Amino acid sequence: MTTLHIQCLGDMQMRSSSGALATISAKKSQALIAFLAAKPGQRVSRDKVALLLWSSTGPEQARQSLRQTLSTLRKELSQISPDSRILVEENDLLGVDENVLEVDVVTFESLVASGLESALDEATRLYRGDFLDGFYINEDRFDQWVLGERDRLHRMALRAHMHLIDLQSRRGATDDAIITAQKSLRIDMLQEPVHRALMRLYMQSGDLVHALQQYETCAKVLKRELRVDPDAETKSLHREILAVRSRATMAGPAAGDEPEQGRKKSILVVEDNVLSRELTNALLKSAGYAVIQGRRRGAHDDRPRACRPRPTRRRPPLHRRPQPPPGHPRERHRSSRHLHLRPPRRRSGSARLRSRRRRLHPQAGEELRPPGARSEGAARSRLTAPVAYAAERRTRLAYGGVGVFTDAYPLI
Repeated sequence: MTTLHIQCLGDMQMRSSSGALATISAKKSQALIAFLAAKPGQRVSRDKVALLLWSSTGPEQARQSLRQTLSTLRKELSQISPDSRILVEENDLLGVDENVLEVDVVTFESLVASGLESALDEATRLYRGDFLDGFYINEDRFDQWVLGERDRLHRMALRAHMHLIDLQSRRGATDDAIITAQKSLRIDMLQEPVHRALMRLYMQSGDLVHALQQYETCAKVLKRELRVDPDAETKSLHREILAVRSRATMAGPAAGDEPEQGRKKSILVVEDNVLSRELTNALLKSAGYAVIQGRRRGAHDDRPRACRPRPTRRRPPLHRRPQPPPGHPRERHRSSRHLHLRPPRRRSGSARLRSRRRRLHPQAGEELRPPGARSEGAARSRLTAPVAYAAERRTRLAYGGVGVFTDAYPLI
């Protein structure tokens, strides 16, 4: 009768026959029971156990520590199972009774060894993680033994998953095989053969999108972890999936085509009377026609004003002045941007320009006129109001709004 269940795959746990969680206080005691439970049928010498758990101390100190640990472990195991004896001590040998002890590692190995689909399925369910995941006691020999067992059981679990995927695929259980492949990749994402198997399973089920996504996942993981690209077989399978998708797209119906049975015949209705038009539309729609409404040219538009198209308004063209010929005296004073546009009429008075000039710069008078400049009347006749407006605007923009003008020449 089983009185103690020990779980070593994943986090280490111990449960009694009633299902209650059993605890062992000392870390070395847990390591000792895990080491003995991994091989329930074998017996190990005390010296080997002492060197394994206390490798950093001398032999005498290691044996003394082992005796103390065994004394504490007997008391705790007697509280867990008072009717049965779990720990076996035969002269100088130590072990556990396999008749009262159930270990998941032993069950897992026996299920994988059978090779049956149901047994492999149960083994994959039993593998909950690496052997003694996260369990260390800071002793080199014991930690090395844990790493070796962990790697051995890890590889065994991957082979069991791959064998189960093969058996489920042959049986035609594509969905079960997909679930098994996904579970295997959660154990180790670097299995490129499992990625290929999952891509094939997706392609067999018709899910080409997930098959292509699985290739992208495989390529990203290999590039990030190993700095390598997928091998030639994986790339060939990817091209095959792309070809299948391309053929399926070309063989399918066009996006805009409709079956002849569901296509409606269109009919144009031109009727100005609202009541007659609505009655005709209702009769045609009930008969299965697609009604298109038309209107005669010049007919009254009885639609609501909000539904009518708004008339487009054309902007009036800009009035442009003829450009002066090259070499003209106004050519050197005009602005290429402002001279061609007629300025607003409210600014076109030369008297307003003169009054603004006198108000801003009263000291600017006749003495600022350059030698050889024309008289005031001649300058006004030559420098028209648009030219003066453009020159003032250009100068004020260029010099921060400060400008001094004579009748014909802007001065700074």
